[in-house]
Amino acid sequence: MTRFFVFTLAYLCTYTSIAQHAEELLNLYYQGEYSSVTNILVDDELLEPEALFIIANAFHKLEDYESALMYYEMCEGSASDLDDYFLNRAICEISVGDLVSAERHLFLHEDFVGDHPMVHYYFSVIDFEVMEYKSSLATLEMAIELNPEYYEAWYLKGAIYIETEQYEKGAACFNQVLEINPTHSSSELNLAICQIYLKEYNEAFNMLDYIINQNSDLKAEALFYRGEANFYMHNKAKACEDWQKASFLGDTFADKNVKLICEKGKDSKHKPRKITRMAL
Repeated sequence: MTRFFVFTLAYLCTYTSIAQHAEELLNLYYQGEYSSVTNILVDDELLEPEALFIIANAFHKLEDYESALMYYEMCEGSASDLDDYFLNRAICEISVGDLVSAERHLFLHEDFVGDHPMVHYYFSVIDFEVMEYKSSLATLEMAIELNPEYYEAWYLKGAIYIETEQYEKGAACFNQVLEINPTHSSSELNLAICQIYLKEYNEAFNMLDYIINQNSDLKAEALFYRGEANFYMHNKAKACEDWQKASFLGDTFADKNVKLICEKGKDSKHKPRKITRMAL
């Protein structure tokens, strides 16, 4: 059955010619009005491939990956005429875990753009997802060689080192990210984690205090790790204070420490937090 969308934009009415839709949608897309792009009242079968592709990208931005893939499928026949079609579809497929199809579309994108850092980066993401870390690192080196300022590649490289407990190398990568992009908060947090396991507690406290005072989305996790640093420095009272704050903000690892260590006094049961696989 053909899908219709709720009508929300007066100037995208049924009297607008079909040929105008791609331009109108593209303007909305570049303004960040992704929901408006997906709310057009036009029969899908009447839309040209360019418009379908823009709608697919908007759903992708909204993290509605299933809808995005549905629209990528609709315009596949004109893929060679759509810039970054194969790359965007591959990224979406990585998000839903369809790594085989993602790899195939990356190869197709490579046929059009040649040796490009983004192609190497997303091949390395696929290797990272299946824990082929050696291969992922080798591909990242190619991406960084082509673009030394590609901070996403440096971040993924740091992620691999932190996954494999090579904290000194991880710290170097996260520092490199912050040189390129000083506001990359995830690198700030992961640098602090590396510093804790390297026993560089003062540096870790400085970074974690900064994150906590920014009231960022990473506040709960930063509080947890500040508690960890305090615990390793044998300051249990401060550790429990931080874990309680983190628990109040919804951090389940902190809640476990509060119950096990702070309330029951089972300090010997403390275990390092298993670092969550990083969101890329």
